[in-house]
Amino acid sequence: MDGREKGERFIAPALTGQRDPPAEGLKNLQKQPPTALKAGVAKFVEAVGGKLEFWYFDYGAATAYSVIDYPDEVAAATAQLSTNAAGFARVTIRPLLTAEEMDKAVAKWPPVRIPQQQ
Repeated sequence: MDGREKGERFIAPALTGQRDPPAEGLKNLQKQPPTALKAGVAKFVEAVGGKLEFWYFDYGAATAYSVIDYPDEVAAATAQLSTNAAGFARVTIRPLLTAEEMDKAVAKWPPVRIPQQQ
């Protein structure tokens, strides 16, 4: 067991994804509108148990960004691995923390001294 009480729901952190399509992927945007691509991504994310919260494009690099809620880390890893293995995009997933979670992380920050000062 993972330390949760029976029936306690696992709350996964929000994850941000960055999708860098290859040149042929960019050309496909002319054939498949970005809104259709977003709908396809949402369907894929739901297939692994997640929910697409938002989807944006960076027109400077034609990169897509998203925030996705996955049920757990395994689902997030499955999505990244399968997308990258398919070869139509290079996806990088990063966890996101709320300001409150960062407060907790900072509160646990141990006093660290560089080795030369010890």
